[in-house]
Order: sequence, then C-alpha cells, then structure tokens
Amino acid sequence: MTIMIWGLVPWSPLNEHGHDYTRAGGPVTPASCSISELEIHDLIRTRTQFRKSHDFCNADRIWGVLRRAGVFVDDATTQWRADVKKYVHIGGIAWRGLRETSERH
Repeated sequence: MTIMIWGLVPWSPLNEHGHDYTRAGGPVTPASCSISELEIHDLIRTRTQFRKSHDFCNADRIWGVLRRAGVFVDDATTQWRADVKKYVHIGGIAWRGLRETSERH
C-alpha cells in the first residue's frame, strides 16, 4: 500500500544510479544537453538527497544547474529528459507539470 501525503511523491526504491528518477524521451546527446548522462545522474542523486533532508535551497540550486544544461526534471512523475523537446510550465511551479508541446510554439 502506498501512502500519499499532499505535495509529496511516494517513496520508491532507488535505481542503480542512486535515485528514483527515470529517463523519458530520447538519448542524451551533445546537441540536446551540455553535460553527460553520468553527470545528470550524479546531480539528480545529490538533489534527491538534499530534498530528502529538506535542504530545498541546495536542491533548487541543482535543479537550476540541470535546467541550464538542458535537462528537464519532473518531480511529479520522477522522470527527467534531455532530448530537445519543448515544454510549457503548468501551474506556475517550474519543476512540476512539464508537458510536451507541439513544434509550433
């Protein structure tokens, strides 16, 4: 049984990279992202540790590093992607509700 608390993602087991996020979309390439997939996993793992310890200032700092590198992180679905897809932000929360849009902006 999963217990949901409003605003929190239920705990799930960690993957081989030490976090519970999965990649969505296509592969990471230099054309789509300025950091390697290994660096992405390291940053997401560190950000997850900050979030679990309630250090949201540092978690948000890492989110900004990922975003500037071309990585979109969706905490609601525990997914990330870095494949040059366009997104719009839903609900005014930058790291939640990322939704793919058509190529016609």
